[in-house]
Amino acid sequence: AFTKDARKKYKEERDELIKERDELMKTIRSEKKIDKIIIDELEDLRKYATPRKSKIIEEENGTRIADTTHSIIISNGGMIKKLGYDPKNPSKNTNMGSFRTGDFPIHQCIVHNTSSITLFDTFGRYSVIPLHAIDNTEASNYGHKVYDITKLSGKIVRCMESYDSDLIEIMRKKIGDPYLLTITKRGYAKKTPMSVYTDMKNNKNIRAMKIRDDDSMIAADVMFDSSTILIYTKKGQYTILKMKDIGEQAKDSMGLITMRVSDDDEVAGFTAIGKDDTHIVMISDKGMVKKVNLKY
Repeated sequence: AFTKDARKKYKEERDELIKERDELMKTIRSEKKIDKIIIDELEDLRKYATPRKSKIIEEENGTRIADTTHSIIISNGGMIKKLGYDPKNPSKNTNMGSFRTGDFPIHQCIVHNTSSITLFDTFGRYSVIPLHAIDNTEASNYGHKVYDITKLSGKIVRCMESYDSDLIEIMRKKIGDPYLLTITKRGYAKKTPMSVYTDMKNNKNIRAMKIRDDDSMIAADVMFDSSTILIYTKKGQYTILKMKDIGEQAKDSMGLITMRVSDDDEVAGFTAIGKDDTHIVMISDKGMVKKVNLKY
């Protein structure tokens, strides 16, 4: 159409298309604008989200992973053993097998083969290892080198089954938000939400806590804001504090001082005191045991 009204309409349409083209070119040239579009579209998809019904685990070559239970043993000499474990007959699982001369077990955790384990070392690093990726060990065998499996070069201070988002949600509803509490031999402690550690993939040698040159991490465990914590030293000193009084910090931060220790002493560990607990039991390096009423 070549009428006067049609020419006017075409010009208006042309001007609108030029304006739209200019806006699109601005978007194409801006990473921030593209990111915003993607974020807005992903946010819009949330209305369709439902919780995953099954847990994704890593499979090798499409083979089926056996859902068996295992006892993971970490030795003082840096060895790891994966032994069979019968959950129906715990009394049959007391034998940890052979160790090199001078070596001995320091950690044990019971884990399903379809799960992962998280290990923390004295350098404040951690690794997440799918259990099926570790070869089974005969009881008579010394095991595998921890470093070969985890790439952690420090001494292992904690071995535990990895937490997934479903377990954290159950804990949150029943008890409260779970935190990972880490502490160093000089008394620096840090609490970080366990949701930071829910990645079930094969991650190795990641920083969990920033450590000073003259310090090292000596303990890590899952705690709740309702927990009361007793921190103790090698010379038998202690301090008690509430988890809720410890400030929440990022995963790779340094932590806050919770206990002053003398130059010839160092923190040995910590334990949670439950509201219904009545006694605390102490065990020394020389094999002495002492049971004390908590009222003291």
